[in-house]
Amino acid sequence: MDAHVLTVGGEILAGDILDSNFHEIAAAFRDAGIRVTAHASVADDVDAIAGTIRRSVEEVDIVFVTGGLGPTPDDLTREGTARALGVGQTLREDLVPDLEATFRSHGGRTMPVSNLNQLRLPDGAEAISNPNGSAPGFRIETPRAVVFAVPGVPREMRWMLHEAVLPWLREHRSPTAIQVRLLRTQGIGESDLAERLAPHMDAWRGVGVAFYPHLPGVDVKLSHFGKDPRRMKRELDQAESEARRILGTYVYGSGKETLAEVVLRMLGERGWRLAVAESCTGGRVAAALTAVPGSSKAFDGGVVSYSNRAKSELLGVDPELLATHGAVSEAAARAMAEGMRERSGADVALGVTGIAGPGGGTAGKPVGLVYTAVAAPGGTRCWEMRHPGVRDAVQQRATSVALNRLRLVLLGEP
Repeated sequence: MDAHVLTVGGEILAGDILDSNFHEIAAAFRDAGIRVTAHASVADDVDAIAGTIRRSVEEVDIVFVTGGLGPTPDDLTREGTARALGVGQTLREDLVPDLEATFRSHGGRTMPVSNLNQLRLPDGAEAISNPNGSAPGFRIETPRAVVFAVPGVPREMRWMLHEAVLPWLREHRSPTAIQVRLLRTQGIGESDLAERLAPHMDAWRGVGVAFYPHLPGVDVKLSHFGKDPRRMKRELDQAESEARRILGTYVYGSGKETLAEVVLRMLGERGWRLAVAESCTGGRVAAALTAVPGSSKAFDGGVVSYSNRAKSELLGVDPELLATHGAVSEAAARAMAEGMRERSGADVALGVTGIAGPGGGTAGKPVGLVYTAVAAPGGTRCWEMRHPGVRDAVQQRATSVALNRLRLVLLGEP
């Protein structure tokens, strides 16, 4: 089944708030086997709401609307839906006692008469109760589609979605099952991934392939819709196995795994301890690691040695080395990693130094230049990278590259 999601609210179009609801709705529909094929945000305007719903009910099986169900004059989803479907609106007297009880439960408040507007539903609609607020949602069916309308308040929307909308769809529409695999990659671009996998994708039967670039990696999503879970799993297993073979060590994990989680697990398997020495990343590598529960089993700690003095005093980096090569250099990164390893007693240490910008760059050492060193029992290795983007992006990329370089060292990659 296909769905359109419609968000009603001028505050979203004005950029005053983020449409956080859509992320949750789309994920919940995906997990239920429902494909969201379009998402639109419209102003608090009856014609705009009606026109969008009118088009959607002719194209898809499900139309899910959020927002515009309050008691004020700019809450126009009820009227817009009724106009789109060519029906009238009726004040639902049967819902009045529940609405009055809702107000009494909040400190004995008397319900303002204007709140009755929330009960003026399109003719033929079934009300959806709202235990977290005053505005009921509703469901109304057309010859092709079913339209759901729920409040835009996230807590209210979430309850209705999971406790009313999805259960009704499972009972009355039997959505197609979906299975998904997510492969997480680092160190390879979206176009390169696509070129490597494209020659093989036609043989993967009903498995769909999508690429999701994000800072700083790319996720490869394999998805399969169908009615036979065992066949779907078998075909997904085949596609995933082949994708992993083609991409090799570019794949660092699956699902929601982070690089930090993978690195910590690999360290734990070896019984190794890690320490980090950071400059341009400002503690982001340590923050990524300590965000993982139980990271203390493999992570000792880190030093943010931002100044030359800190590099010398905290890590033992020779001031003459810094004067000769500079703080942003392969020599400095190596010395930072080796100093951190020696002083912490860790089995392996990272050293990261660079120019995050926006200032500080030169022709020879531009903004985005970062050196990453790994000091391990087998010796110290260092890599030079030039990261594009603003300061935050450079820091994020440098953090991810540092963790990935460590992962590759742990894998024994040259």
